[in-house]
Amino acid sequence: MPIHTVLGPIEAADLGRTSMHEHLLSDLRIWAKTPTELPPEGVEMGPELMAYLRWNFLSIPENIVLHDPTVAAEELAHVVTAGGSGVLELTLDGMGRRLAELPEISRRSGVHVMVGAGFYVEPTMPDDVRTADVDALTELLLTQLREGIDGTGIRPALLGEIGTSYPVTDAEWRSLRAAARAGAETGAAVYTHQSFRGMAGTEVLEVLIEEGMSPDRVIIGHLDEFWDKAYHRDIAQAGAVLAYDTFGSDFYYGSADLRNPTDAERLEMVEWLLSEGYADQLVIAQDVWAQANLRRNGGRGYDHLFAHRPRHRDHRRRPRGRGPDPHPPPPPTPGASMTDNTPTAAPAVVGNAVLIVVDIQGGTGTVALGDGGIPHMGGAAERRPRVRRTVDLARAAGVPVVWIQEVHKPSLVDIGRELDGAEGPHCIEGDDGTEIAAWLDPRPEEFVVRKRRYSAFFGTELEIVLKAYKAETLFLVGGLTDVCIHYTAVDAHQHDYRVRVLTDCVGGSSAPAHDAALEAIRYLQRDALVTADEVGAWLEQRITAEVSA
Repeated sequence: MPIHTVLGPIEAADLGRTSMHEHLLSDLRIWAKTPTELPPEGVEMGPELMAYLRWNFLSIPENIVLHDPTVAAEELAHVVTAGGSGVLELTLDGMGRRLAELPEISRRSGVHVMVGAGFYVEPTMPDDVRTADVDALTELLLTQLREGIDGTGIRPALLGEIGTSYPVTDAEWRSLRAAARAGAETGAAVYTHQSFRGMAGTEVLEVLIEEGMSPDRVIIGHLDEFWDKAYHRDIAQAGAVLAYDTFGSDFYYGSADLRNPTDAERLEMVEWLLSEGYADQLVIAQDVWAQANLRRNGGRGYDHLFAHRPRHRDHRRRPRGRGPDPHPPPPPTPGASMTDNTPTAAPAVVGNAVLIVVDIQGGTGTVALGDGGIPHMGGAAERRPRVRRTVDLARAAGVPVVWIQEVHKPSLVDIGRELDGAEGPHCIEGDDGTEIAAWLDPRPEEFVVRKRRYSAFFGTELEIVLKAYKAETLFLVGGLTDVCIHYTAVDAHQHDYRVRVLTDCVGGSSAPAHDAALEAIRYLQRDALVTADEVGAWLEQRITAEVSA
C-alpha cells in the first residue's frame, strides 16, 4: 500500500525515519490563557522570551500560531540534516490548517510531509460538523480518504489527530465513531488526541474497536502527558499503538500542576514500555505546535528526535514477555555494501577534497533520478538524508560541491549506445525529472556539469573545474553505483585522483550490481570505500579547526 504525501504517493520502503505528530502551519489560540504573570515589555518572539514562555506557555497567543511557510520550510530542513526523512502533519480544520501551502514546504525542505483527516476537539469544530450524525461524518471522511481534502487532491495518510477532551463530549464521540468506520472500511489508521486531564484512552479504544477498527491500526496520542503504568499497560495489552509524542517540550501551562514532562521522564516511559515487551507498539514524535518549539526561538525544533537518537544500543535491555527485540543488530544499510567492503577506518584524504554529487535528479518530484524505467535498488529514503547532511557539512567545511547532471536531447541524437542495454530513454532535456532534485538546492557559485555519457569526465569540463580547485581527493555520492559512479570513479583513477565512494550514499541498479561495482572500485584503490559518518567526522574536524583558527 502506498504512503500518501502532499506531493503524491510513495512506497513505504522509501519513507525513512518519520516523526509521527507535528504541525507546520497552525493556529491553536483556542488554548490561550489569561496570564497570571505579565510578559516582559518590548521583548519580541525569540530566545530572549523563552524564559517567560517556559513558565507561561499559553499566555502569549502569538506563541501558539505557526503562520510563516518560509520559516516552516527552513525549520523543517533540519530534519534531513539530522538524518530524518518525513513528518506527519496533523493540523485539521479549526486548527488553522493551510493545506495548499504544504507541498511547497515539502519541496523546499526535502522532507516527506503527510497529513491527516478528521476533526479535532469540539471547540474547533464547525457548526455543521458539531451537529452532524455519524453517517454523514463517515461519508465526508471516506471522500477525503479516496479523493483528497477540500478539492486539493491531497489524500491523507491516516485519520487524525481525532480530538477528544476529558471527559469526551457527545460531538467528539460521533467524530470518533465516524473515524473508526471510515478507517475500518479503507484500512486507514486512526490517531487520537488525548487530554492530559484524565484517562479516556481506554474508553476511546473500546469505541474504536466496537466500530470495526483493528486495535493495531489505532494510535492513542499524547500518552506521555499522563503517566500511569496500569493505564498504558491496558492500552498496550489491547493491541493498540502508544504515542509518546511530545518530546522536546518541557513547558508549564500556567501552574505547577499543568506541565509537560521532561524528556528524561519520557525516556523512562519508553524504557518501561520496552521492558514490558511492547517495542513494536510505540511511536514517538515532538508535536511542534508553537513558536517556542522552533529552533530560531530557542526551542528544539523538528529535528530534535533525529539529531539525538542513540548511536549505541548495547546498554539497552531486551524486553521480557512478548514482541521482538527493539534493538536488534542493525541490518545492512541500504546503499552500503552487502559484502565485506564497508570500511571502518577514517577516510584517507590527501590534499584538497571535492564532493561530487552524481545524477541525483528528479526536480520537484519524489524520484531519485530523471529516469525512464531504469531499475533501482531500494533504500533511497535512507540514503537521502545522508547525502543532504554530507552536502551541508562540505559547504560548512569549505569543501567545494560539484553537481553532475545527465541530460539528453528529446530526439535522443546524443544518447549513443545507452539504449542497447537495460536502460530506456531517460534524463530528457526539459523534463522536470531531469533537473537536479529540488531538495539538494545547488548554489549559484557551485558548478553544475552536464554530461551525455556515464562518466562525469567524458566530454565535459569536469577536469577543468577540478584543476581550478586543485583537487586531489574526490568524494562521490549519487547513482547508479554500477553505472555512472563506477565509470566516473574509474576515470578519476585514470586521472590520478584519489577516489572515495560513500558506500551508504550511493545506490545501484540492484543490490548485487551495487556490491560488485564497489568491489571493482576497491580493486583500483584500497582506500576507496568510506561511509557518510566517516566523511562527516572528517568534515566536522575541518569545521572545528577553522573555527579554532
